[in-house]
Amino acid sequence: MKILKQLITLALLPLALYAQDTTHKGSIITSDGYPIALSREDGLRLFPYKDSLEPLLGYVNTHAKGKIGLSKSVNAQLNIGKDIYISINLDLQMRVEEILDRYKQTLDAQEVLVMVMQSDAGQMVVMASSNRYNPNAIKQEDVPSIVPKYARYPYEPGSLMKPLTLAIALDKQKVEPNTAFDLNDGNLNIGNNLILTDSEIHQYLSAEGIILKDSHIGISLISWLLTATEFRNGLDRFGLMDATGIELSYDKKGFVKSSEKLKDKTAQAGTALGYGLLTTPLQLLKAYNVFNNKGILIVPTFLTHTPSKQTHVISNNTSEQIHKILVENVRSGTGQNAQYDGLEVGGKTAMAYIFKNGKYRDEFHSSFYGFVNDTQGHKYSIGVVTIRPKAKHMQKASVTAVPVFREVVDAMAREKYLKKGLDYRFR
Repeated sequence: MKILKQLITLALLPLALYAQDTTHKGSIITSDGYPIALSREDGLRLFPYKDSLEPLLGYVNTHAKGKIGLSKSVNAQLNIGKDIYISINLDLQMRVEEILDRYKQTLDAQEVLVMVMQSDAGQMVVMASSNRYNPNAIKQEDVPSIVPKYARYPYEPGSLMKPLTLAIALDKQKVEPNTAFDLNDGNLNIGNNLILTDSEIHQYLSAEGIILKDSHIGISLISWLLTATEFRNGLDRFGLMDATGIELSYDKKGFVKSSEKLKDKTAQAGTALGYGLLTTPLQLLKAYNVFNNKGILIVPTFLTHTPSKQTHVISNNTSEQIHKILVENVRSGTGQNAQYDGLEVGGKTAMAYIFKNGKYRDEFHSSFYGFVNDTQGHKYSIGVVTIRPKAKHMQKASVTAVPVFREVVDAMAREKYLKKGLDYRFR
């Protein structure tokens, strides 16, 4: 793949030199030194790797203006001749795009998204989609793929909210990881004539066990230990109501019900289950990164020389408790297919039905969000979202999103972003 990229670059070198000699403006350059967008005085922007890094890069319209994504957000700098260096590695990005192309077909999915962020620096290493287009020659059928969904696709996240809910309760000292909960024989009235059930019946589970067994009843009981204001403010601290702050032309805010509405037990339980609120994939990655970054919320960035804003949102102790639970979830819970020898892996699965035209349809998102670390101090947070997978027997995140996650980890290990250690000790 590297040889292919070098050939592409060499083939475009005359164009690049011509642009430098007569009409050159700025270029967008990857962390491994490849120019992925070359700008000219007449507004033409050449994209030598065609659909790679789309829809993140965006395109230039007939009026020579950058549209969508990075082409719009850094358009002014490019037009005054400034080169933009981004933290994304082209070789790793292309490997991940190949993985997503394959899984889109295997799962018969509408789209598959992957985001990889350096946990302690906030720099994005990969932002990939299975739905890409060639910005040099956009066709009518490309229109649905033009908008980058990472920060512009609000969806109900489902069970991804469970670790966040537990983290808020732990931080408020309402519960401990080993606190036992009576699960009422697998049935719980959450109000408004709604009876909640679990797929597996457990008489009792600890707070940790509620995450490992993905108990809807248990997380509802934990959420009710918090006041509506405590719960909502906790979600706000995780950044679920704000734009992420990444350098994109549009960065959508999330939605969480007001404290007044969350005073209703049904609404609070529903939010803890990941329904009745809207978040973007990148908001969730930013929130989950807290568990791999000592309780610190960090603003994601593409730019290699931009320091990320950081805020302590939960205690280091709370972060470590959730971190250990997510590692255990990969070891013995719903995320077991994400295990990777010689690396520490943690994360949470989720499957959420899609609300459309006034009711929940037999369509869903499946997700896996978590982290991977090695013994050398390399730490990454990864988010995977599969949108509307249709393949039979492919409704669980453990067989949709989790295998994608594991293959991304494998690609990172092959590209030396992670170093496997035979003596790795789980925390």
